[in-house]
Amino acid sequence: MNDHQGNDAEIPQRNIDDVRPGLIFVVGLVTTILVVVIIICTQAWFNAQQKAAQAAVSYGVRPEQISEYLTEEHEKLNRMRWADTDKSAAQLPLDQAMEIYLKQHVESTKN
Repeated sequence: MNDHQGNDAEIPQRNIDDVRPGLIFVVGLVTTILVVVIIICTQAWFNAQQKAAQAAVSYGVRPEQISEYLTEEHEKLNRMRWADTDKSAAQLPLDQAMEIYLKQHVESTKN
């Protein structure tokens, strides 16, 4: 008696002519490329983490503290403030200082 009762469909037999070497090559190539990309990305991530850990050990500063410090310094450079109140010297953002300098330079060359 048949072990597969109610399933009379036959499984199609494959022969060697059904193998498509071009497709196998493309699948293998794509897989190889993906594995290489994953390895490179993992190595880059690992190197970044290792550098951050070394910086924290070397300087005794956490990366978050460095980021906060750089943000504060960037804000200081991009705002107006009194640099020296005794001498009435103001600190301007670089863009504004360049505009003022160019206006003065253009006016002085016209005269």
